[in-house]
Amino acid sequence: MRDRLAPLSFDACAPLLLWALHFFGAYVFAAAACLTSLADTEWMGRSVIWLVLIVWTMAALLCALWLLIRAGRRRRPDGRLLSGVRLGCAALGLVGIAWTGLPLLLLSTCVA
Repeated sequence: MRDRLAPLSFDACAPLLLWALHFFGAYVFAAAACLTSLADTEWMGRSVIWLVLIVWTMAALLCALWLLIRAGRRRRPDGRLLSGVRLGCAALGLVGIAWTGLPLLLLSTCVA
């Protein structure tokens, strides 16, 4: 008999893990880029930082959207808890990535 709890739990938590990965990666990259010589150049360094953060956020948003669509297709009409949790986590992950990426895109990088 195989234990199915771990794969099902990971499948339901995948959007939240994606959100955490996006949050960690984006802010660590922004901090590291601001502390290195990349931010010292006047416009080129800041443009590269901004472009990388946009690409990172858009890639995470596309992955989260794919997970949301997949969870919506796998939703069962009988009201099973796991399908609802999967859909809710996918929606929360998508909103979380957008909410995390918004300050990165709107604010200027390397303020200090």
